[in-house]
Amino acid sequence: MLSVRLGRIDRVLYHLTAWASAPRKLVTGGRTLRLDGYQLQPINTIEVLGLGGERLTLLVIPPHTSADNAHTAMMSAAEPNNVASTDGLLMTSERDRVWRTQASNAQKRWESTSDTTMSRERVQG
Repeated sequence: MLSVRLGRIDRVLYHLTAWASAPRKLVTGGRTLRLDGYQLQPINTIEVLGLGGERLTLLVIPPHTSADNAHTAMMSAAEPNNVASTDGLLMTSERDRVWRTQASNAQKRWESTSDTTMSRERVQG
């Protein structure tokens, strides 16, 4: 239970393009949580913030990860004083990291082009 470590949870941070669109707020258990997507939030992580400023970063295991690799990553992430990077925990290769960066950049270009086209259509319409 996250509330045992953080107290009342106030915000959840996620990588903006790694998840489907989400509402800005979520009401659960009679409480309102803020959901904030950021480009700079590390991919494969979710950060949970308590009302008092406490933070906990959670590792998100990609669905295509083998059970053995997922278990190894979770056990490593849970070790006290662990300072491994997300890519290190997930054993992401340099090739995968480059592909992920290229895919993310292509998505950003596509979204910016779509926004520009839509803006022009509104002005011309």
